[in-house]
Amino acid sequence: MKATELNMYKGVDEIPSNVWQQLPTPTIYFSKGFLKAFEQGNPRLEPLYYVIKDGDQILALAVLQLLSVSLAETGDGLSSGAYLARSIQQFINKGNTRILICGNLFLSGPYGVHTRDSSQITRCYAQVLETIQATQNQHRAHIYFLKDYPYDDQVAPEIFIEERFQPFEVEPNMILTLENSWKTFDDYKQALRSKYRNKVKKADKTSAVLQVNRLTAADIRKHRDTLQELLAQVTAKAAFNAMNLRIETYALLQEEFGESQKKNDAHFIMHGYWMEDKIIGFATALVYDQKLDAHFVGLDYRYNRTYAIYPRMLNDYVRMGLEYRVKTVNFGRTASEIKSTLGATPQHIRCYLRHRRTLANLFFKPLLGYIQRESYHQHEAFKEKGT
Repeated sequence: MKATELNMYKGVDEIPSNVWQQLPTPTIYFSKGFLKAFEQGNPRLEPLYYVIKDGDQILALAVLQLLSVSLAETGDGLSSGAYLARSIQQFINKGNTRILICGNLFLSGPYGVHTRDSSQITRCYAQVLETIQATQNQHRAHIYFLKDYPYDDQVAPEIFIEERFQPFEVEPNMILTLENSWKTFDDYKQALRSKYRNKVKKADKTSAVLQVNRLTAADIRKHRDTLQELLAQVTAKAAFNAMNLRIETYALLQEEFGESQKKNDAHFIMHGYWMEDKIIGFATALVYDQKLDAHFVGLDYRYNRTYAIYPRMLNDYVRMGLEYRVKTVNFGRTASEIKSTLGATPQHIRCYLRHRRTLANLFFKPLLGYIQRESYHQHEAFKEKGT
């Protein structure tokens, strides 16, 4: 059974107020303030919102983003298979590709559809996918991209396969579960095997010369150019990076979810890492629902080895998690092995892709086989309980 009505909006302020009133309190990623910060901060992304209704009842809010990207301008770290896929895609679309994303380009997680009732998820996704196809001449997207579904999510992917989307695995989220008995960072360190405890101590010792402070919205805007360059140094190492987040997004998030929030509310954190009067790194995080999600970091690689900037950031994410008494710290994707040395374990994720043209879509299945997530050694960082 399909939803009876679907309305499209091109900005979060256009969405009727009853949508926010009828849907259950969402995670921060579906809140109006969060979505608006990403809209205002990243004007190259064209937002699309679908509100799904059954009579007077709001069933769901779908978040989509439309992005035009020249694949020739993306990073140089592609594997031979990815280069092949990119070359064919450039040929098909004359070098420029419009991607319609269900979810958020800058987040790791299934943040495409927020439902009133989880039992309606298949119905709502079917309606979204049907509408995407019906309006393809309007949005002119070449590729449809459904982002970041955990392996244990079997409901939504079922409809994706029925609609001929091709699944592929991406880097896992690395998640650390904090024990209730860990009240301090020292408690956490004592739970580690000596080899990994020494790594944590070394990172803190090597980085001790750095000054770390929380950045306000004014600080972020004052140092915007430097912060943008630090972010660019990190994203330049990605095998594929369609677009860089604009730092203004973080200033907007700080204004909406900043330090004025109580510790039991959803809020945004951005730390700056300084060498004397020079900022050489930053780390961002969102805290909500007893979770801490690490987001983008930026750093000056000229100083990283000497001062262990990135390992210190990972230590500080654990500290933040303990400070805010969360249950899990999601370190995000990439650098999985070093994150496993802090005790994080993988949450495996799939994405789904489809080209609007049938012939081009036939290329995707074999080509996606070339996209291999980076292999790594999963460390067992914690002592056995009772030792």
